[in-house]
Amino acid sequence: MASDDLWLLVKSGRSERLDWLSENAPLDTMAAILTAMANSHGGTLVLGLIGPTGTLLGVRDPNSAIDRVIQAALSIEPALIIPMPRPAMLKEKQVVVVHIPPGMPHVYALDGRYLIRQGIENTALRPRELRRLCIGRGERSFETDISHGTSLDGIGWDTAKAY
Repeated sequence: MASDDLWLLVKSGRSERLDWLSENAPLDTMAAILTAMANSHGGTLVLGLIGPTGTLLGVRDPNSAIDRVIQAALSIEPALIIPMPRPAMLKEKQVVVVHIPPGMPHVYALDGRYLIRQGIENTALRPRELRRLCIGRGERSFETDISHGTSLDGIGWDTAKAY
């Protein structure tokens, strides 16, 4: 992504697919955003900005910031494997850009919480939404669910044996 494109994206403000943090943000805050974006439609996290309007501070040590992103991604269950975060220049200051592709293969949890992006918030998935996401990502199939109100007496054993 070009510097001008990134700046326009930042100026459009935080959204479901864009957020930012300072390079020293707590790892659990970073991991929560990564988890929520991975369970949603992907997105971009920029390190080196603060505040609601995205005040540009920059990143002093891009390699350390990248290491922290990787550490946060590995704290997610299962480990979140994403493209390598990369340094970028934004208005003559260095930032780190983290891209979470859409359509991640798993449903991700942080400390037992399944998060999703709703606007600029990371919110917990309700059970029905979690089930739908698990089925959509192939983590669970409706064919393996127990059908309520049934018993073994309802099985046609002769038909099952013939099969």
